[in-house]
Amino acid sequence: MMLKPASDSEKRIINSSLLNPTAYNIPMIVKFRKGLNISKMYNLLTVYFEHYDIFRTSYRIGSDIERWITAAVPTIEICSQSIFEPQAMLDAHLISVEDKELVKIVLCKVADETNDYLFVNVHHALLDGLSINLFLQDVIEAYLSDEPLDFQCSTVDEHTKNSNNNSQRATVNFGEYEGFKSRLLNKQIEHVNYRSETVKLGNVVKQKYTDFSLCLTAFAISVAGWLNHNSVYLAYPYLGRNQTNFRALGNFVQLVPFHKRLETQNYSSVEKLTAEVQQQIFKDMTTNSHYDDVRYHESMQCMNIFRDIIFDYKSGSLIETTLSHEHEITLHEIETYRDEKYGIHFSIYKHMHELHITMISSEYSSEDMEKLLTIFCRNVDAVYADSEIELDQMLRLKDEIKLDGDSVSPSVILREDNYEVIYKEVSGMVCTLLDEQTVHAEESFFDLGMDSTLLVKFKKRIREQFKVNLKISDFFNHYTSEMLTHKILERL
Repeated sequence: MMLKPASDSEKRIINSSLLNPTAYNIPMIVKFRKGLNISKMYNLLTVYFEHYDIFRTSYRIGSDIERWITAAVPTIEICSQSIFEPQAMLDAHLISVEDKELVKIVLCKVADETNDYLFVNVHHALLDGLSINLFLQDVIEAYLSDEPLDFQCSTVDEHTKNSNNNSQRATVNFGEYEGFKSRLLNKQIEHVNYRSETVKLGNVVKQKYTDFSLCLTAFAISVAGWLNHNSVYLAYPYLGRNQTNFRALGNFVQLVPFHKRLETQNYSSVEKLTAEVQQQIFKDMTTNSHYDDVRYHESMQCMNIFRDIIFDYKSGSLIETTLSHEHEITLHEIETYRDEKYGIHFSIYKHMHELHITMISSEYSSEDMEKLLTIFCRNVDAVYADSEIELDQMLRLKDEIKLDGDSVSPSVILREDNYEVIYKEVSGMVCTLLDEQTVHAEESFFDLGMDSTLLVKFKKRIREQFKVNLKISDFFNHYTSEMLTHKILERL
């Protein structure tokens, strides 16, 4: 057994996972159309797990978080089924970050199908999606070969490096974040919604900019129209890999904060905005840790930018879905897995002239999701068709859709005595958890030192005391004793 300190990037994911127990799973299925040699694959995977420490890594979570590497390889299950049911397989093999094994493998023979299956689920704290894809490519190549094993992937002990970069100021200006956040709060509800759509792009002009830049520009304009607010804040993931060791196994993905103020007088056309967005994307790829930049330079409430709205453009050129043409071995994501860790997770996969969109919302109504999706579909088609289109014209597209984004939920009439009693209880809990003598009504829990471990305890005490089951996002959105008291009163 070997113990090492977890890196800041690992801690960020692990802390978020404590708040959402089944978040950050990456489930995939490899389909073998011509059958699977179970014993050969079992032995092969065992060798890989013995070779790479990362598959034998878990985390010990206490006052600090440590990486724990053991000699025991992850369990490889073997099963026989009449019909393969991906959802049932996933439900039985979800991973919590506190589990001793963060890798789940099942080799499945199917009686009533011509296909056999390899089910793989890995926690995101260990590997990102590209790492899993690279690993499976390597495994399948070895499985189909009679040559001695040649481990083509590698591991980089990035976890021992501290990626903090305190000297560089974050590139995002949070001066207008409060106004943007208030618009989001006005739309929030207690419900989870899913939407998917395919956009067939019309007349696509010769592109001067990347697909990522065009789609991000269209999405930023769409969010501005959806909220009727000219400043947009969101985050997007990028690979974060060292190009000299691209095939390394690990979790290198970073979330990059993004802000744009969409003033029509500043942009004569959408092309000027797109050029600026693309330049910003390239610049942000050189920063070590955007999360740390924000954490060290801004107030804790601004950390919400890493969970409120996530724009996820997926490049099909990076993820190989056909692992062997000759032997008909293909890789499939389990689309029924819904990771509800973000307020809005807006994913795009571009294939030829089609955009396949998936949207998961843990905080907004189906009507609001439909409006945002409709606005985006119109905007992205316009951006691809005419790079010279005026920004003002784009922002007016949303007027064709009936929006109620400015409506504010009616204020709850509160009895003064109820407020005082609940406020006293809430502030007392905060003082106890943070070992403070007093906490001011407008003082942020997070600025005082509230972390995810304490937040889980805080949530439990609120539920036990008031019989109210708040969501974790409620604590991030109502981060003072005064704000949280109002939220509890709304739920009573």
